[in-house]
Amino acid sequence: MTFSPDIGWNEALPLLTDPAKEVSRAARGALWAARSEVTVAQLVALTASGEPPERRSLAMQLLARSFEPAALLTALRLLDDPLPAVRAAARDDARRVLWDRTAAGGPHAEEIRALAERHHERLTVWLAETRRRNRALRNR
Repeated sequence: MTFSPDIGWNEALPLLTDPAKEVSRAARGALWAARSEVTVAQLVALTASGEPPERRSLAMQLLARSFEPAALLTALRLLDDPLPAVRAAARDDARRVLWDRTAAGGPHAEEIRALAERHHERLTVWLAETRRRNRALRNR
């Protein structure tokens, strides 16, 4: 199943939690295609613990593509989330606090720095593991 390329974010979002796998899969693709229609603030709201797991996971994955301070702050806050998909996307985004010189500046700077310091050891290990995996893939 595919949706028309004209389907927007608001039309596809309710279908993400459809019990029919082909519908939810098509909705996910439509949401990725329509990601420019949604703000970082809207995505942050979708990561709230009361949202369905599918929405939380997709929102965090999309936030990981944003370099806005609110996205990084959300990632750092969700490093211990109970949902594995949310946790993994949060980890992928939060690692950038180690190499992005502007990450701990601007809005939310104090909280970003505090969370980065609290999670520094784990973030460092995750970054090293990612670099090892990437090197291994290049050397195949």
